[in-house]
Amino acid sequence: MRAAVFKYPLALVAHQEIQVHPIRHLLSVHVQNGTVCLWAEVDPEGKEQSMPVYVVGTGWAMPELACGPLRFLGTVFLDEFVWHVFVGEAR
Repeated sequence: MRAAVFKYPLALVAHQEIQVHPIRHLLSVHVQNGTVCLWAEVDPEGKEQSMPVYVVGTGWAMPELACGPLRFLGTVFLDEFVWHVFVGEAR
């Protein structure tokens, strides 16, 4: 089975659940055309799953977690704001 790189736009909210294909590797997070996006290598034929994403501003408290440990994916700069993106396990 071949993998593909997919892009997932993110909202600038503290917590969101995004629908993703089975992830082989989380690649990066950057701003494209004013939107924060996450890129991942996925199995495009697999069933989509829900993955928690947390966007934390500099100086903000880290989220209280009920979903287990988070993985830091990256920091993005958008206008005068700095956002730090964390993801949980897809389920």
